[in-house]
Amino acid sequence: MEDKIQEGSAKTVNPDKKLTRLSSRVIIGIPIEIVTRDPTDKVLVVDAKTLVVNACGCRILLQRPIEPDSKVLLIHKLTHDEISCRVVVCRKQTKTDYYEIGISFEKPFPRFWGINFPPDDWDPSTRKRAVRT
Repeated sequence: MEDKIQEGSAKTVNPDKKLTRLSSRVIIGIPIEIVTRDPTDKVLVVDAKTLVVNACGCRILLQRPIEPDSKVLLIHKLTHDEISCRVVVCRKQTKTDYYEIGISFEKPFPRFWGINFPPDDWDPSTRKRAVRT
């Protein structure tokens, strides 16, 4: 498994594919559970919080790696909704003992997180700002 886990890089399962952002990302800590199997086929249930979410998945930090391309079940702990996913990247952080894990939904599902995403053409520089007087 260690040969598929990158250290300090953001390569994906298939580095030949061009990386394109499918939806806007939102930085938010949503409590989740990840259900997967370890290399010995034992079921693992891991509590986590998202770092970033989008309509197609999320990024999390875990103390243990999950092999890229592994199937996982992601459970939203606030709504108890479940969604089938796969791990697209597992990267060991260089300064901590944590693994940054990218998880992709089997199919895009923007409503899973219970938040409204900005439109794809949204430009944050054009948002209204409070006027100071």
